[in-house]
Amino acid sequence: MKRIDNEILNIDQVICRNIDRFDASDRGLLSQNILSQLRNFVELISLKAYSNGQDIELCYENIKKANAFVKSRGNLKFLSKFHKLLQGTVSHYTLGKENSERLMLKYCECLLKIKTFLKSNYNLEVLKNIDKFPMITDSNLNEYYGKIAVKINQPLLNKSRTTYNNRYYIQRIKPFFVDYKVYYEVTFTVANDKASKFDRIIAFTNLDISHNYAVKLSVKNDTVNILGKEMPILIIDRWEVSIRQCELNNFADIFGSHPSIKGGGVEYRELMKFLTETGLNLVEFIDFEDSYYLSIKSQITQKAKVSHFFLIS
Repeated sequence: MKRIDNEILNIDQVICRNIDRFDASDRGLLSQNILSQLRNFVELISLKAYSNGQDIELCYENIKKANAFVKSRGNLKFLSKFHKLLQGTVSHYTLGKENSERLMLKYCECLLKIKTFLKSNYNLEVLKNIDKFPMITDSNLNEYYGKIAVKINQPLLNKSRTTYNNRYYIQRIKPFFVDYKVYYEVTFTVANDKASKFDRIIAFTNLDISHNYAVKLSVKNDTVNILGKEMPILIIDRWEVSIRQCELNNFADIFGSHPSIKGGGVEYRELMKFLTETGLNLVEFIDFEDSYYLSIKSQITQKAKVSHFFLIS
């Protein structure tokens, strides 16, 4: 067995023993007991992804490179987000009920993604008792969410599509879990200055949608049978970042620049594609090392005859 796999499995055993030991009444204590384990766990998995599954020296420099690597890869962004979450909570020695419940919800989402990632990419089994993780769940919603998950996983070829041609702001993303998989209840509104809290729309998806900017959504109609009645639901099957043109121009104004950034231009489309695929926001992108930033800038601008946004940044 590879050394890195052995280290991952050793930490996995510690996490699993903690999960076995505690129940729903000990959420805060469980959070604290596994915090340091989770941080090492995530760093080792990032290292494995960085080394493309090969053994690599377990040292600070490699871990630093691995953390930067997963941060720049859309399909691995969940590792970077989890690592950031753990860094932010590691100093909390006493957790109130509400804080511990929020942490457990976030932990479970990330741990399920880790479990799926290691199994599908490296055939490495971890977190075998994750079903015992003490989650806050409403038993009345379990059946409802279970039926929604079935609908999300079914082909939607014959389902009617709801016309959502506007841009939308994501107001809330609530994860829920069915059969070791993560799904999301997404609340959104039309991206304009007139929308109110009464205009919110709820849909469901298994896609990890970015909430940083306005988005375009592909939404389809379906129904679930609850207590003998057919209830309509909306399912999001595609999405993309689609920042409003006025917002980009307002951004340009901050720096005293006044280019007209066109929403239909090649530079704009390539930038939105990059933000969608990586899950990054513009601050994270600009904050990368110069070599990575310039590489991505080159990829985006080489297809465009005219560049406006990168003249600002």
